[in-house]
Amino acid sequence: MAGDWIKMRSNLWDDPRIAGVCDRTGASEAQVIGALYWLWTTADQHTQDGFMGGLTTTSVNRKTAVDGFAQALIEVGWLEHAEGGLTVPRFDEHNGVSAKRRASEAKRKGSVRNVSASHADKKRTPCGQVAELEKEREKERESKSSVSKDTGANAPSSIQSDTPVDPSKALWDLWVGYVGDSSYNRSMLAKLIADHGEPEVREAVAATIAKKPAEPIAYMRGCLKPRRRFQC
Repeated sequence: MAGDWIKMRSNLWDDPRIAGVCDRTGASEAQVIGALYWLWTTADQHTQDGFMGGLTTTSVNRKTAVDGFAQALIEVGWLEHAEGGLTVPRFDEHNGVSAKRRASEAKRKGSVRNVSASHADKKRTPCGQVAELEKEREKERESKSSVSKDTGANAPSSIQSDTPVDPSKALWDLWVGYVGDSSYNRSMLAKLIADHGEPEVREAVAATIAKKPAEPIAYMRGCLKPRRRFQC
């Protein structure tokens, strides 16, 4: 059937049991691995549990064209005598529907982890950008302070206030570039700014990104705890 496959390890060539079969039969690694491919494919296509009724060591040797191949497999533990035939030990660990499903799932999860790690590396802000964003925020505060002095006490409250209702764009861009954009992260940052003030939160964010801890959100919160601050 198109699309059928069997599980064979990429390091099979250097498995000591391959060397053992080669020594016992005088065949090369390529011949032995090719013969194993035939055996394991046959078991996968014609059995449910690895038992091949009617198959003999003589027929295995004839099919693979490797003299003494079946007996060598028995001696290294890759084949066993069974009543009425031969069987592949631990067949369900490497062959059959369930083993293929486990192998596919493991490969899929590995691919997701690799993509996620690559994406996270691209999104992380370098430490140099932390300092640059700090400079931009300082200029913004100086500009607001100048406007407040010029307009006097009757200036609109939106100009007099230096605490934004939502996280400032510079601080938010810095944080979301590290932990990812989500409604939870956005609301959490806004609450921390309301509780601790934007300068302190910005300092905690910069320290967290510079430190690159395994749990960035917990680390950043820890930087804001009174009398129990992390060494940032």
